[in-house]
Amino acid sequence: MGIKRLPDELRRIRAIKNMSLREVEKGTGISNAYLSQLENGNANKPTPDILRRLAAFYKVNYESLMEAAGYLGDATVAEGKLTVPTVIQTALMSADLNEEESEMVAQYIEFLRSRSRK
Repeated sequence: MGIKRLPDELRRIRAIKNMSLREVEKGTGISNAYLSQLENGNANKPTPDILRRLAAFYKVNYESLMEAAGYLGDATVAEGKLTVPTVIQTALMSADLNEEESEMVAQYIEFLRSRSRK
């Protein structure tokens, strides 16, 4: 899976954070053009430093971004071992949601889980 997942993850995180590419550029020092290429899957594998800057700016798990970019194997371990949150889980945990938005997210997750039990 690896790098094919990274563009989707980056787009979702930015949407969750409700930010423009220009805002991310200003906060990370990564050019708007390169950020766009990363989100569209047109850039080569980003360096760990780029991923570190994005993780710090978005307040998401660096290891999960590294895994999504194909640098690490699957970071999630089951069966009683440590589980590292996915990038999207980390982004949602750090999202500045109001009470109504938090409730809507919880209801949507409940809806998705009920569908998967059928």
